[in-house]
Amino acid sequence: MREISLLRQLVNYPQFVRLLDIVEQESPGQKLIHCIFEFCEKVLSNELNRREKPLADSTVKRLMIDLLTAIDILHSKMIMHRDIKPDNILIGRDGRLKLADFGLAKKASFT
Repeated sequence: MREISLLRQLVNYPQFVRLLDIVEQESPGQKLIHCIFEFCEKVLSNELNRREKPLADSTVKRLMIDLLTAIDILHSKMIMHRDIKPDNILIGRDGRLKLADFGLAKKASFT
């Protein structure tokens, strides 16, 4: 539920994977929640592992700008992702970075 709550705060930013729908399912003794996200073409870790040569400098710069912009947005909203790694960085159809997997993310508190 925390992941859903945080993603709803980021719906207007293209640097984050979009949550499209939430489906609740009742089964004996438990309630399951399924999150449906937008489709992204690539996962950064897969792209890095299957390439024979390094990414072009211009691609690395664009991805880094997107990543730093995403982190800046999160921090401005007092959100800590806490699990940024290539497996959680998706690349959309337009080639832009999308930060995903907010399962470990939490709101910062200074109390």
